[in-house]
Amino acid sequence: MKKYLALFLSFIILSSAALIGVQVYAAADAVPVVYTEHTLTGDKSEIDGIELFLELHCAEHLFWDCELTLGEKVKTDTKFSYINDYKRPVTEPRGSFDLSFGLNNFGASGSGDLLEDRDFFGQYDMIAAAAEKTPAGKTHTEIFRLADFYEYYPIAVDMHLHDLWFDSSHTSTITDRKYGTQIESLFAVLTEMFKIPVADNDYREIQIKKRPDGTVSEVHSSPADNDNYTYLSTFSAITDDAIYFSILPMTHEGPDESMDISMIKGGWGIYRLPYTVTDYETPYYAESKTMVQLRPDLLSCVFPLETGVIIEDFFLSEDASVFYLTTRRHAGEEDEISLTVIDRETMTEVQSVPLFNCLPDDYISLTASEENFILYKIAYKKFAVIEKKDGRWQTAFVVEDESINTYWSSQEFVTFSYDTPAAFDGERLVIAGYSNERGGNGWDRATSFLSTVYLSVYSAEGNLYTGKFTSSLDTGTYLQYNNICRPKDEGTLILRLP
Repeated sequence: MKKYLALFLSFIILSSAALIGVQVYAAADAVPVVYTEHTLTGDKSEIDGIELFLELHCAEHLFWDCELTLGEKVKTDTKFSYINDYKRPVTEPRGSFDLSFGLNNFGASGSGDLLEDRDFFGQYDMIAAAAEKTPAGKTHTEIFRLADFYEYYPIAVDMHLHDLWFDSSHTSTITDRKYGTQIESLFAVLTEMFKIPVADNDYREIQIKKRPDGTVSEVHSSPADNDNYTYLSTFSAITDDAIYFSILPMTHEGPDESMDISMIKGGWGIYRLPYTVTDYETPYYAESKTMVQLRPDLLSCVFPLETGVIIEDFFLSEDASVFYLTTRRHAGEEDEISLTVIDRETMTEVQSVPLFNCLPDDYISLTASEENFILYKIAYKKFAVIEKKDGRWQTAFVVEDESINTYWSSQEFVTFSYDTPAAFDGERLVIAGYSNERGGNGWDRATSFLSTVYLSVYSAEGNLYTGKFTSSLDTGTYLQYNNICRPKDEGTLILRLP
């Protein structure tokens, strides 16, 4: 017996040594990663001295840290490592808070009668009324006026804060053993504070399908007119002691100004919901040992807004000292986009500055934000570069170029699934992103470019340069996604200007 045990242990030791030897050999003889520049538009001299840092992997075993220095030739400094049992870093998901009207679009089907033991997110009465008019074995669609069933829009909450997870759009009843009482209290306050009357012209389409025996087998609910219904627009930012959020009823044409503002106790604006995190003696092994204590009794509007103002973005600065509020206001044939800086401690305005004008239908999105630089995309075809100079924010330039839509909006060439960092040196905007040419909508192309990078340089004059930096890790073969060299999920694409 001892003989067999000794042989077995020897085998284990030799196997481990061989595995370690293979790893050391692979690391020592790993071929350096090479990036090849392809100028697509403009002058390559614009990229001299720009640095990129990429974190790549293949099958979560082979890892490369690549530092690229751009210029006439791309210099690549590569660090390779092999990890047999790589474990992804555990990161706390970002907190979130969203309010909406609890009138979900949904479809449901199943065995038995669907009308039994369901509330259909508060839409049961409409569904039951439609079912009464549906003959057995038939499908019937009915249009209902919401104001005939609701006086005020029901409020729904979707929030994540530490271990507090709640999504009322998927949870018809509150059953959370840890946070149930708190959530019920929060709903009571929200329902009382935000009494938003149902619009007279808001309609709901309900479709019912019955079996030959008369039982309901399918239910579908959606707005009767997708271009004409009221919804709740919410932006939020979470600090270490409070949730800040906006609330504004909207239609496809903008704020619903027909709403009676007197019905909302706090008025339009930004609200503050305080909370604390305390120790928690859990009776369950896997449960968090801390607990979020919401304070809905202290919910209040801390930064009022005028009627007609639309919030385009709202976020907290990196040092958590100020909020940045981007707003839109109708101004004749064009809309005015402005930036307001709000002191977090006092919730007072530090600065408000008009940024640029755009058409009422132009979509505005925040593309990047740094300590002294903010980048907006306008209507998928313009970049607005906003800089902080001598402590004051101002518009550096707005540039329109076809390359913005081609490379930085359509996702045909660049993917937004990973970082697309941007930087500004006072005159030039530089933006970079990983390639999306891994097969488009399917695996119908023979290319797998998830390590390849695109980069563009812009000034007030237009696009100075756009280039593609092809990676030697992109094999050009048909591989399953898990076997393709690609960015680390928790990694970043870092961009540095000279």
